[in-house]
Amino acid sequence: MECCSSFLVGTAPSFTRPLSDTDAIIPGTVKLSVNVDLGSPVAEVKWFKDWKELYQGERYNISSTKRRAEIEIKQPVVNDAGTYRCLLRNAVGEVECEAKLSIRCKLVKFCCFFFYYHVVIIGIRSSGG
Repeated sequence: MECCSSFLVGTAPSFTRPLSDTDAIIPGTVKLSVNVDLGSPVAEVKWFKDWKELYQGERYNISSTKRRAEIEIKQPVVNDAGTYRCLLRNAVGEVECEAKLSIRCKLVKFCCFFFYYHVVIIGIRSSGG
């Protein structure tokens, strides 16, 4: 008779300071951060806005260490307001936290210009116009 058992060795990731609701004023930069214990094996860190995964690139700077994970929104606009979620996952478990980001404009003309620019100009470029 054969018997086998398998179990995972390690620790699940956890938040030592989760996300909290944030009010940001633009123009400026927006940083959301969490303090973490990435567990063992080291957990992967993923960021989401309104359930859509965010990636390192032109709009976002994503970084993490064993104790901290952060996302910086470069040149934020009013449309960046929403619910942000951080997910930590390893073979032992996963955990997530979320918070709302609200954005206010320091100068109304600035926000109207950037809203117009992102909706109209970039929308036209995206559609090939």
